[in-house]
Order: sequence, then C-alpha cells, then structure tokens
Amino acid sequence: MKLLVDIGNTRLKSALLHNGILIEPRALSWRVEDLSDGLARLWRDFEPDKIAVSSVAGGAVVDAVGKYAKDHWQIEPKVAEYRGELFGLSCGYLDPETLGIDRWLAMLGAYGRHPGAWVVADLGTAATLDVIDQSGQHLGGCIYAGIETQRQALSRQTANLPAVDKEPTSVLARETHGGIAIGTLLSVTGGVRELWREVQDRPDCEGIKLCLTGGAATIVAERLGGQQMIFPDLVLEGLAMNEFATKISAALPIANSL
Repeated sequence: MKLLVDIGNTRLKSALLHNGILIEPRALSWRVEDLSDGLARLWRDFEPDKIAVSSVAGGAVVDAVGKYAKDHWQIEPKVAEYRGELFGLSCGYLDPETLGIDRWLAMLGAYGRHPGAWVVADLGTAATLDVIDQSGQHLGGCIYAGIETQRQALSRQTANLPAVDKEPTSVLARETHGGIAIGTLLSVTGGVRELWREVQDRPDCEGIKLCLTGGAATIVAERLGGQQMIFPDLVLEGLAMNEFATKISAALPIANSL
C-alpha cells in the first residue's frame, strides 16, 4: 500500500491508497503537536511500500516526515511537484512552477472525478479558488485569508477585538464575538459565491460545477445552500494521480450535490 500525505499550513492529513481506494484517513495539527510523537500515533500500524508527500509548509515538517519514513520503513518519500499537463488538465499560471502544489493537486482531484468545468475552492488557513474550463484548461484563480486567519488577524492587529473560537448563530450578531464569527464566515463565503457567479456565463465554462475542500468546507457549504459538492480529501486524490497515475475509484462521500 502507498501512503499519501498532505501537509497544509496547519494540518497534516494522510490516507493509504489501496487498489485505487483511499482508506484510513487520519490527521493531526502539526503546529501544536510534537511531530515525532504525533506521527508515531498517526501511523503506528501502517506498513506502506511507497510514500508521496504534498507540502506548502516548508522544510521542517517535510524533513520530519522523511525521517520517520526512513527510520520506520526505510523509504524515501516522493515530494510532489508540478509535472506539466496531466490527465488532460493544463495549468494556466504564467509560470506554472509558482502555483501552489496543493492548488494543482486539488484541481487534479476534481478533474479526475469528472472531466469538465470546475470551480475548486480549498478553504483552509488560506482560501484558494481556481477555475477549470470544459477543455481542462486552468483559467486562474484567487487567494485570500481563510476564516481562522481573518479572526486571528483581527485579534492581533486591533486594540480591543477578542479572539473568537465560536461558530456564528445569526447574521445579525448582538455581541462582538458573534459579529466576528459571522463576519469572517460571510467574507469567505462571499468570495466563493462571487467567483462562482462571475464564471457562470462564460461559454468555455458551460455546466461548471463547484466543489469545496479544506477545513471550512462544511460551514461554508451551509451558507451557500446546496450549490456545491464537498470532497474532503481532494488534495490526496490529486496526489495519487500526480505521483502514482492513479484515479481514486471509490472516494469518500459527497455532500450537497448539484
């Protein structure tokens, strides 16, 4: 079996790839846990024969994963890189090497599920939105701060606004915590909705679908009201395609289908 690892800005997610199916999805918050202990708990019963890693987090956490793999399995992980047009998907960046690998893999995952036009929204520490047309051409996208990043910025960079760890209950908040909670959610949701509307009438995006992934996918989907699909492990699905030329034949459940 192969081990797929997605290292984001705050979380590390992994799953095993077995006969084209993702199994044993597991995760940890690598910024707040001791990595050596965390990986030992996460992978204590795994025996992969190959490992592929996607990372946007820099060297230290990748090095920790590599050390664990070498110490326990004598395996050198493959670190994912952009490989040019793949499975009919082409990058639209002027310099494709500067596109975040997580964005490329998320698009691959969506396009691997269904070739055609997509808006792919990865909603984590950063919110990244990318558009693919009917032919598999990536048209570009946008990046902005995710919900938790916005909340942390308000707490750190203002004199009196509090840190928020609650979910919104009303769009008309009557206290500051609730106001920040709903305001940051509406900010991220509004960005997704606006981009979705912008591309609806493009001739090259006829029948375009919207999918969400990342930690805020579910709460944003609730605000969007059923106009999207949620794919929790989209980057891992794209990683399987990018590194092992394997499409996921039985992915995790889809919510809020179009």
